[in-house]
Amino acid sequence: MNSENSKERDSILFYRSFYESISKCPPETQLTLYNAIFDYGLNRNIPTFNGVPNQPFVEAIWCGIRPQIDANHQKFINGCKGGAPTGSKNNPDGRRGKNKPRTNQELTTNKPNDNDNDNDNVSSSRKSGEKDLTLPYPDNAEFVNTWNELRQQPKWRRKTVTALQKSLSQLGPYPVEFVIELMNDAIAGGYQGVVFADTPERFRKWQQSHQNKQPGKTAPDYGGCLVV
Repeated sequence: MNSENSKERDSILFYRSFYESISKCPPETQLTLYNAIFDYGLNRNIPTFNGVPNQPFVEAIWCGIRPQIDANHQKFINGCKGGAPTGSKNNPDGRRGKNKPRTNQELTTNKPNDNDNDNDNVSSSRKSGEKDLTLPYPDNAEFVNTWNELRQQPKWRRKTVTALQKSLSQLGPYPVEFVIELMNDAIAGGYQGVVFADTPERFRKWQQSHQNKQPGKTAPDYGGCLVV
């Protein structure tokens, strides 16, 4: 064995890959490789495999092992503890070598989220803004309950006050019975809106159906509501 630049050590890292590679060797050469790993890792003695059974095979295995021992030894020379990378599955606690600064990623991860309060403020603003909504039928309990149910639907929860008021303004010209029907359809169908391009035609048919249920009577007076 030859000596190479060295600093003796009291311990080395023995990787699973070493074991898995050596276990594929014939039994008579496994001990040679184990001795080579420990003598080189602890004492920096370079092994020679002259005359060893299956010499080419043993040397090929050693060529895959030596770079990992050298890399770990370099960390030892530089005063680092080595080991698995911070945050890896073999180092879940995030241990680091001496004097190693925290990475930008770690600092960002540990930094409090300054946007939390901003989000709370937005939510509070949205809730307070809802008080300013002008409902077309505020005294109709069925309308109010249906509107509140519609507001809880996934596509309506994040709507702005402006968007909500626009929807209410579109409903205003129609009678409350028809409006409630539109809102119920939006809830059942998961719609983002309540009034569409075909709504006037739908209202015309709705009016006719109600007139047919009351023969001999004229069209009802909706008090200024849209009549198509």
